[in-house]
Amino acid sequence: MKRSPSASVLTALLLLTIMSPLATAAVSVSLSASPTAQEATTDDDAEYDIIVTNDGDEDISVTLSTQQGNDCNGFSSSLDSYQVSVDEGTSETVELTVSVNDQADGDCETTVNAQATAGIGSPANDDVTVTTTAGDGGGLYSVKLTTDEQMKTYAGEDSDEGDSVVWDVEVENNGEQQANVQLEMISDSDCESDTLDATVDPQVLQLDPEDKETVEVTVDVPDGSSTEAGDHCFILRATVSNDPNAADQAEDNITLTLKIPERKECDPNLQYTSHNLDPDESATNSFEVENIGNTEWTVTANAQAQDSDHDITDWIDFNSPLSKLLSEPGGSQDSHTFTFSVTPDDSVESGTQVGIRIQGRAGTAVGCEQTLTVTVGQSHAATMTLSKNKLSNVEPGSSETVSIQITNLGNGMETLSVGATGLPPGWQISFSQNSVTVGSVHSGNNRQTVNAEVFVPEDASAEEETVITLTVGRGGGTTPYDTKDLTVSVAARHDLTTSTLSTQQTGRSGQTVQFPIDITNSGNIRDTIKLLTCDPHDQTGCNQPMWESSYSDGQGNTITQVILDPSQTQTVYLDILVEGEEEADSASVLARIAIYGTTVVDEHTVSVIVSNYNYAMAITAQNPGDIPDQIDATLPPGGTLTTAFWVENTGDYPGGDTAVISLSGM
Repeated sequence: MKRSPSASVLTALLLLTIMSPLATAAVSVSLSASPTAQEATTDDDAEYDIIVTNDGDEDISVTLSTQQGNDCNGFSSSLDSYQVSVDEGTSETVELTVSVNDQADGDCETTVNAQATAGIGSPANDDVTVTTTAGDGGGLYSVKLTTDEQMKTYAGEDSDEGDSVVWDVEVENNGEQQANVQLEMISDSDCESDTLDATVDPQVLQLDPEDKETVEVTVDVPDGSSTEAGDHCFILRATVSNDPNAADQAEDNITLTLKIPERKECDPNLQYTSHNLDPDESATNSFEVENIGNTEWTVTANAQAQDSDHDITDWIDFNSPLSKLLSEPGGSQDSHTFTFSVTPDDSVESGTQVGIRIQGRAGTAVGCEQTLTVTVGQSHAATMTLSKNKLSNVEPGSSETVSIQITNLGNGMETLSVGATGLPPGWQISFSQNSVTVGSVHSGNNRQTVNAEVFVPEDASAEEETVITLTVGRGGGTTPYDTKDLTVSVAARHDLTTSTLSTQQTGRSGQTVQFPIDITNSGNIRDTIKLLTCDPHDQTGCNQPMWESSYSDGQGNTITQVILDPSQTQTVYLDILVEGEEEADSASVLARIAIYGTTVVDEHTVSVIVSNYNYAMAITAQNPGDIPDQIDATLPPGGTLTTAFWVENTGDYPGGDTAVISLSGM
């Protein structure tokens, strides 16, 4: 099929645009006329169909104007519309009328100009010229061809026209004599079709003056919508064969145009038509498209959910390039393979089959598509919320409770286990339920509450807060889905116990007598313990005792207090200076031991009696070994040994002494 130069330039521009997916949309318009030449008389105007075709990518608004040549005296022209709107890929027909008066002579060229604009893109222009010849009227022999619609668009094999298109053309004898009209299909350089043929029936008519008869022009379209896209042009010529002027017999021509719409279709082929994937798991696939349309076109890969309720945003990721120019079918580049990855999320319920249309698009139209089915697996996630993050001042030996709300964030029903770590020895935690089964995040039934009871043992320390980590997960040692820290502070308990081996001793004048006192912090927090010496007879406070008194540690350092951790024991010494001179003089001292800042106190009253006698004891084994002060014995398991000792009072106190015997070294 031959195209005009302007159409060729326009096609090249469109090709450049299609080859670049990022190019801006092109504005394009073309004009054609049917017929391109006519005779006009003062009785009959010359009428032309001006066909405005939008062969760009945007809907356009077209402004039309006419301009006549310099040799057009007596000729006038008008359009039935000077402004038309033409949708993308369609045409509109405007009628041009050229009239003549008595001064008109010869030929007149009338040019119709078009300027097209759209929302985007630069304006486009085109023009077409028709030639009108001034005649003297119908004359003796004359014929005229007319039809309602000179341009038709092929509607497809499934239309009423089927695989052919028919024009009804009216043949009129507008001469003064009977006319034998010969009809034939011809072509010229500006109007032809390389692939389609047209026939006229009947081919011969005999018409009396002013008679009319309709003939049919049929264009067969054997390949249907696969026929090469574009305008296919045909010329019907009517000649009055009985016109005696054989050199210039009366005739008329009419141009008929069949527009074959571009069919941008492809044959799709997915490498895999289904995937089974967990959320965030990926698989690769490919999508091959083959051009089965009737023109070259740019195919763009696209993915669309079959069900609009499914949001598959970011599920499909096509590798570059996203678009590819396909040559006409049979060309070396009439197919292309797109590669892509599939990564579902958990926006749908576990086990849901999501249909995804993998498409090859021509602009916004779908050239071909194939459905990819993705079966979505289960995601696992959960959170926990505590009714409170801290249990304060829990009494030792008691328990307190905290509520835990567990929320399943996965896309499937799941059994979630709760647990705890970080419990100190002796502490316990119990749950109202060790596991809960809850619905998916999409079910509306994905929350449940359990209670955790924390037991604090009697010997729990109040020194530091205890942090217990609560967990929720699938159990079985897997990594928890979520953790929350519960801080527990133990109520402080202040207490102490004291003991002394003796409450009475004797001493020489000027001697310092020591009473060892064991102090134990029996509370659960570190405390500072005051060491006081008081007059036991003072009922108002703690006045100094009769004899000088103080405390010392094991190294002989004077101390007034000790700091003990829970359960810690320390021995201190109450030092009393014997100030009496006479035998049997005595004094009593109140040892008061108290915890700072509390009312906890313990007391011991001790006494010292002046005695200037010597107090001494000697002990010897009745049957010593090789070493005189040591007994050696070898015993079998379960064996016993009985031995005897001599205890001798080597002092000089006449009243006798009480011996305290202890064993060590066993």
